[in-house]
Amino acid sequence: MRPLFRLEDTARRHPAVTLWFDARRGPLGAIARRRFEALRRCGDDVQEVLHDGQPTACVGGAAFAYVDAFTAHVNIGFFQGASLPDPKSLLEGSGKHMRHVKLRPDREVDEAALSALIHAAYTDVKRRLAVAQVGRRRRARDLGPAAPPGTQGGRRDRGRDRPAAPPDPPRRRRRPEPPGAPATRSRRRDGGPREPGRHGGRDLETLATRRGRWPCRDEASPRGALRKCGPGSMGASPDRPGSFGTSRKSAQHVERSARGSGSDRARGVSSGPSARVGRGRFRVLLDCRPPPAGGRRVPPPAATSMLDARSALERLREGNRRFASAQSAAPFASDPVRRAELLAGQEPFAIVLGCSDSRVPAELVFDQGFGDLFVIRVAGNVVAPSQVGSVEFAAWRFGTRLVVVLGHSQCGAVIATLEELTGHGTNATRGLRSIVDRVRPAVATVMETGRGKPLEALLRDAVRTNVRVSVDHLRHGSELLESLIESDGLAIVGAEYSLETGVVDFFDGPAWVR
Repeated sequence: MRPLFRLEDTARRHPAVTLWFDARRGPLGAIARRRFEALRRCGDDVQEVLHDGQPTACVGGAAFAYVDAFTAHVNIGFFQGASLPDPKSLLEGSGKHMRHVKLRPDREVDEAALSALIHAAYTDVKRRLAVAQVGRRRRARDLGPAAPPGTQGGRRDRGRDRPAAPPDPPRRRRRPEPPGAPATRSRRRDGGPREPGRHGGRDLETLATRRGRWPCRDEASPRGALRKCGPGSMGASPDRPGSFGTSRKSAQHVERSARGSGSDRARGVSSGPSARVGRGRFRVLLDCRPPPAGGRRVPPPAATSMLDARSALERLREGNRRFASAQSAAPFASDPVRRAELLAGQEPFAIVLGCSDSRVPAELVFDQGFGDLFVIRVAGNVVAPSQVGSVEFAAWRFGTRLVVVLGHSQCGAVIATLEELTGHGTNATRGLRSIVDRVRPAVATVMETGRGKPLEALLRDAVRTNVRVSVDHLRHGSELLESLIESDGLAIVGAEYSLETGVVDFFDGPAWVR
């Protein structure tokens, strides 16, 4: 079976796909929109992404169909079209796997047959996903449980040239107990007394290898519950090689990690249902509580001192007015007192996703100091999964209620994309192309709708359109952020910083933003 064609950055409603359809208002665009809506209606698990300039429908990240508009026709393509039932012979193409249906405004198409083909493609990708999941489970079962380094692995590893566990010592007859010894005295199988770090005369590494796991035990601590996993959990000596051994200093560090920061304790926020310290099977599990019902993590209560979105935006505006008028008041120099205060935790009142341009440092532009802003910087202020995760972390962990996507005039990433689309520049490296590919949908839309405009005007429009795309992606590309917007007062706004004047213009967001 052909491996699934998986894509990243999919969303229920992707802003780049919306821009693609907005730029195609003619009859061919209407046909493409209608057919893509049919793909969306296949199921609630259908997501979308703009792949190679084409709106693509996916399930679980696996692509199954796309649409594309040409000068005289529209294609609806199927990634596994060669294996789909096609009694009406609608599919065209000679590829090994992919097929497409060509749609023209002046030709009728068998709607029932096309609908059946779309449903078959959707059902086929779900079947392939289920088969792939079963295969992963079988491979995990065949490999068996993970073993500690230096010991034999699962079933497939048997017979290979890997170091084996030490053999059991020869068994001897149990010697009689000495006179006066208690009847419950523990002894080894070979007749000697049980030694620390030994279990029935067998070394703990051997025991853990044969059972497929390290033993664990819970320990009461004055500052929280600890669960120790590893040889040390059964009483192995910290000085013996392979034992877990917890020193006073590391134990204090572990307990601090379990308790969380001072600001978290003030809000009653836990450090997480399962915080791990250590690597592999030598680790300590802290605060091992089951997840809430339904498997969905409930956002923690926000700090009572946290500003709401409107107050946070006004604070940013006031800071920018001070910056633009050269009246900055924030302490940017190293302040030992402020650093000491931040050791207990951070409570940033705003999250700023901005460009990496050295001329747009968010803390300076908004005249803020240490611990005031949670700043994420990437070239072109684009939104990738890592940026979404960073915003989710800050909004969920700190209760921050304002997110600002900050673009700026003369953005180098937007200029590079314009040059590439006009044929005046190339981005040869894979890393540069990953940035340009995320900016391209916004710039391509501006170029199609603004033909005849001078390059300066196109650049201004492209910068703002790129900000809007990032804002829409954050609003609709994360279930956590959507729920915080609906129930917790989170606001995501777009803004542009002018390199010429130093003023930030907030132009995208709720009505109270403008």
